[in-house]
Amino acid sequence: MASKRKSFSELSKRAQNKCAREDLDTFLREVEAEAEVQPGMNVVTSHSDQPCVNESTLKVGEFSSCSSDTLNASFSDILASDSVGSPSCAYSGDNDACTNKEFDPVGFKSSLGDWAVNNNIPNSALSSLLLLLKQVPDLSSLPSDPRTLLKTDVSLKVRDMPPGKYHHFGLKNGLLRAVQGMRKIDNPMKVLVGVDGLPLSKSTRSNFWLLLGRLLSVKYSGVFMIGVYHGNEKPVSVNAFLEEFVNEAKHLVTTGLEVPEVGVIPVEISGICCDAPAKAFVLQVKAHSGYSSCTRCTIRGEYKNNRVCFPGTLQTVARRTHEGFLRQEDEDYHSGVSVLQDIPDLDLVYSIPIDYMHLVCHGVMKRLLQIWIGGKIPNRFSSSVVKNISLKLEALAKCIPKEFARKPRNLNDVARWKATEFRQFLLYTGPVVLCSRDISPDILTNFMSLHVALSILLQNSSENLLNYAQSLLEHFVSTYGVLYGEDQMSHNVHNLLHIRDDYVRYGPLDNCSAFSFESFMQKVLRMVRSPWRPLEQIARRYSETRMHGTNSAEHVRASDIPVCKMQHTNGPLLDDFHCSTQYKQVTFHDMILKVSEPDNVCGSQNGSIIAIENIVMDKNSQCVIIGREFKDRGDFYTVPCKSSVLGVYTVGRLSQMKVWPLKTINRKYVCLKSTSKKTVFPLLHTVY
Repeated sequence: MASKRKSFSELSKRAQNKCAREDLDTFLREVEAEAEVQPGMNVVTSHSDQPCVNESTLKVGEFSSCSSDTLNASFSDILASDSVGSPSCAYSGDNDACTNKEFDPVGFKSSLGDWAVNNNIPNSALSSLLLLLKQVPDLSSLPSDPRTLLKTDVSLKVRDMPPGKYHHFGLKNGLLRAVQGMRKIDNPMKVLVGVDGLPLSKSTRSNFWLLLGRLLSVKYSGVFMIGVYHGNEKPVSVNAFLEEFVNEAKHLVTTGLEVPEVGVIPVEISGICCDAPAKAFVLQVKAHSGYSSCTRCTIRGEYKNNRVCFPGTLQTVARRTHEGFLRQEDEDYHSGVSVLQDIPDLDLVYSIPIDYMHLVCHGVMKRLLQIWIGGKIPNRFSSSVVKNISLKLEALAKCIPKEFARKPRNLNDVARWKATEFRQFLLYTGPVVLCSRDISPDILTNFMSLHVALSILLQNSSENLLNYAQSLLEHFVSTYGVLYGEDQMSHNVHNLLHIRDDYVRYGPLDNCSAFSFESFMQKVLRMVRSPWRPLEQIARRYSETRMHGTNSAEHVRASDIPVCKMQHTNGPLLDDFHCSTQYKQVTFHDMILKVSEPDNVCGSQNGSIIAIENIVMDKNSQCVIIGREFKDRGDFYTVPCKSSVLGVYTVGRLSQMKVWPLKTINRKYVCLKSTSKKTVFPLLHTVY
């Protein structure tokens, strides 16, 4: 019996590339054949008699299904119409403007490079495409080599660093690109540096150690690379790994950064963000499993049940200081001398934030779930309770808006959860699915203490709320030891007592978290296309992104103004309300609002919670929201405090339709539906 033919999506990447090249080659031959058969034909230069086609709906392998009228047009004329890559022109109906626009080979070349970089197109596929495009007369000037098109930097300086190699991109280069074209540059320019390891794959010992940076003084600033190391083990000497960065940082902090057309801007290394192992590595101190491993206080761990734990409170221990660190007053804490102490004004105690992504999300929250699922009785949930919670989580998947990278998953997959999923459970879904009589009130209260404390520390909060968050964290740590045993009071649990210090220094904890760095590291990993010389591959791919990617300043400028998308004519509209255009979506720098669930609940400056039904442009060209306000609001929980203090409500009963100016919308809500009610949580985390 003949085997079923595979669809295009089921083919391997190599087979897909081959199929695409064959189809494009066939299409070009058909165009040439049509021109030879009808040499005196009139070339179609207007699309006024043809429906507008969305190029994204034309799949690879469907070129032969194009009508003969479409094939009659030469490929160069199609490119000259500028319909490809210009949605505003393709859908505006102004076809004459499209066809009359003169084709720009230089602009096409630049756009082709941007497309190749943004979509991570392999050089082999891009080379084949260039050879095909060069057959078109208007594109004969395109280079044959992808490296020429992408302006790949082939003069890379990779130096030996036992047991691997290192390439330095430069802190100065990253900062200059980050502020390029920026309308306003903060003085001083505050930089957060990230250091972390990245395994190349699970099947080898090959790994990277990355030095990354981003501007703290620019909200939603992009991440840039400072240096990268590759080897089968981490660098033997951390000071050798950090040397070039430290030398450059010393110079910039001392003399400032010379920005073209702006002048000299002071630079400040505000912090170095790492997880616990990387922090011990760069500071040359004891790892998190050591007795004297806390980076903020001198507490000494105890050995219980084959593990080091940290029972006790902060009242009985001394705080560490930068001066004491330099003098190495605690000999049990230090394992060497870090070159980081040469950076001016860098406090090696409080300028090394306790990253809540690793500490809370991937640390404490993950450990709690592991205890509940597979721990010891009486703290372990029964199988029926675990199943019930899992069903609730899966049911909430349809309520999760765009800002979440992942939907809720079954508790049986906890070992595979990512940090964003633990954050989602702690801040949003956990309080909803844990509301059950089958769960001990003590366990629930302990969890809710952590939920409320982190909710306070992740948004702009008053001094009274910050003090309350600290008392909740102290309560969580003390009751955690009572509920789960002192041997479970790990390095992560103890450091919850210090996490408020980072809020005081940096503001909401997302400002100094590793989420942005972790997200960027996945992009770095995708730059490696083969196991051969991966360091050189990353260096070359990154040089291409610097020539063709969007820099941080462009990203910030583009995100300053909300963008309305997806026009429609379906309403609803208010009586006697005159509008020019209706939209289904508006995109802000940190959130996306839609007219459909689950992205249609937002809040206004006057405290209204709104269910959006339409987004329109009024007669004065001002964007407004048409929707209904939730009239009934109540507290979702009252322990350890009323949920309304944090902006969390149960809602119901909608008002008549009203209008709100878009400029008054200041937050988005996550609306979670259970069997009997709707609960709204303010969106706290930034989009990473």
